[in-house]
Amino acid sequence: MISGIIREEIICDYLISCFASKPFRWNADFTLRTGVILKRETRKQKDTANDYSRAILQHSDGEVYRYDLPAQQPKAVSQRFNGGVYVLVNRQT
Repeated sequence: MISGIIREEIICDYLISCFASKPFRWNADFTLRTGVILKRETRKQKDTANDYSRAILQHSDGEVYRYDLPAQQPKAVSQRFNGGVYVLVNRQT
């Protein structure tokens, strides 16, 4: 099972890559607070060798640290959506 934050990141990155024209990040800054529950859920994953999981498991419980997510690349020009893109924003966005 992929954590909720990373699952949302994958979906958003894929969607944005369909109309982006340059590399992008979905966040300006990403920090995590490591703890017993997060480590337990991370260990339940089949693959804990990825950078994200290793960072969680290597930091002390209660420690807040910055995690740098890599910039995502846009789709090839031939695969990009070329229509209008609209962003709907509400008070909870």
